[in-house]
Amino acid sequence: MAQESPLYRIKKITGAIERAPHAKETRVQKLLEIGLRFHEQGNLPEAELIYREVLRQDFDNADAWHLLGVIVYQSEYYDVALELIGEAVALEPDDSLYQNSLGNVYGCLEDLEAALACYDKALRVRPDYVEAHYNRAGVLRAQEKLDEAVDTYRTALRLQPDAFDVLNDLAGTLRRQGKPQAALACYRRAIELKPDSAALHLNLGRALETVGAIDEAVAVYRRAVELDPDLTEARTSLAAALEHPGSLPERGQAIGKPHREPQ
Repeated sequence: MAQESPLYRIKKITGAIERAPHAKETRVQKLLEIGLRFHEQGNLPEAELIYREVLRQDFDNADAWHLLGVIVYQSEYYDVALELIGEAVALEPDDSLYQNSLGNVYGCLEDLEAALACYDKALRVRPDYVEAHYNRAGVLRAQEKLDEAVDTYRTALRLQPDAFDVLNDLAGTLRRQGKPQAALACYRRAIELKPDSAALHLNLGRALETVGAIDEAVAVYRRAVELDPDLTEARTSLAAALEHPGSLPERGQAIGKPHREPQ
């Protein structure tokens, strides 16, 4: 069967919109909404097709440039994403969302200073932008500016106290600062917010081991394995903790089903 042309695919998706007597701005907005639905569903080829059609009709549409760049970023073509999102920023330099996305791309390209500058621009426009604070803290942590990273994570938490991912990364940074008890408090709070996260339990278990709480670490690792039997790191950490002289004698119990790599 012959492959459908892009134009035919667009007409199948948007035919009703194209035939309706809408103003150009309304038609473009409806196309963007369709593209976003495909994007949110993970149907990136169709979303990309729609975003490109928006740009054909409205070349200076910053949203379409940004969203097209996000798709390319998700596909890990960071150099191309930099150009596309850069077009959106050039059109609307004060848009905090675009600046945050551009910072993410720079981060993946390991240009941390450029990433930090983007997050700072985003926060000047929107000081309560939690994601930009979180991303900024991650860059500071990568630069080993741990005190500033902790302060930035705490700012994000003041704005969104239930952000378990922020708590998790704050805890990791506190561990690197040599503050295990503060890290433990953050991990425990994160697990209260997301009790079904095997990764959070794994991190808590590791933090418990650093303070010598081996038996509690074993219990936490067991819970991590229950939540995700294929989490190899949890199974390995559990096995190692059970070999510790201070652990409970439970070596005869099964750790979990064997891990298999995806075929």
